[in-house]
Amino acid sequence: MLAVETGWGESKAVWSRFVGGLKKRGLSGVQLFVSDNHPGIKAALREHYSGVPWQRCQYHFRQNALDQVPKKREDQMLQALEHMWRKENSYRKATLEELVDELADPLPDVAVWLSEQAPQTLTVFQVAPKAHRRRMRTTNAVERLHQELKRRSKPVRIFPNPDSCLRLFGAMLKEQHEDWITSQRYLKIHQPAMAK
Repeated sequence: MLAVETGWGESKAVWSRFVGGLKKRGLSGVQLFVSDNHPGIKAALREHYSGVPWQRCQYHFRQNALDQVPKKREDQMLQALEHMWRKENSYRKATLEELVDELADPLPDVAVWLSEQAPQTLTVFQVAPKAHRRRMRTTNAVERLHQELKRRSKPVRIFPNPDSCLRLFGAMLKEQHEDWITSQRYLKIHQPAMAK
């Protein structure tokens, strides 16, 4: 766990303060960021860590892709995306191109959207070691943690001030951090650097 902070919304200003704070405190050597496609966080990452590769969360992308296609094409889209994400490096882009070609006639807008957006979900395959890709391709760990924070804060209903929120969430996150550091490691980092 690197930081916890309260913010009013998810604007670029809020994310910039958070990400800039991490950098100011010394966060360096970052080799990959993974997030959803939220413009605020993307702008903040570009501002403070330009040049660091960014991975669009595959889970969020899958949901966005399903919103693009008619119901009868959802299974086709899901299967094609999963197939692309499981392929070996040299065939991923070819698989994406096949899907784009397949959808070009019946759904030209979807084909264009895929050709522009889907490559953002492939960054992890160029940057992360093979052993880490499965866990680093989505924001599932963070999303699960957010669900737990919401569940445990629901009885409070309204926090009297930001500090009271930080005290509760800080204690919960400290507990989670200790679990991740000791017993339930999310990633076992045994390689000195990210690699292809």
